[in-house]
Amino acid sequence: MIELSLARPLTVGDTGVTDVNDVESVRAFCDRFAARLIERYLAQGMSWESADLAINRVYDLMILNCGSSVPRFAWDVFLAFDGGECSNPKGDSFTRPHIEELARGGPPNKSWSVP
Repeated sequence: MIELSLARPLTVGDTGVTDVNDVESVRAFCDRFAARLIERYLAQGMSWESADLAINRVYDLMILNCGSSVPRFAWDVFLAFDGGECSNPKGDSFTRPHIEELARGGPPNKSWSVP
């Protein structure tokens, strides 16, 4: 699925969820996707640029198909990469410490997390 996200934005049809109103299953998919993504990223199996593109391609799914709340873990992963797009220093220097903290089960940095 990560490879598909590098080619195009993911849709509900890509999740395997058959009922588009089943927002909990879509949220769970997004969180699983984000967990696999950071596993590959931290293992040096993906560049920062590829991982950033992949999580950006799940953005619409999180915003449009997850009901009134985004999937918490996937959103925190998205914000870590998003912050790397516009911070100084940019890219991996910003994102990796935040992703490492999330991977350890630690809380996200409150300055870039959704309440």
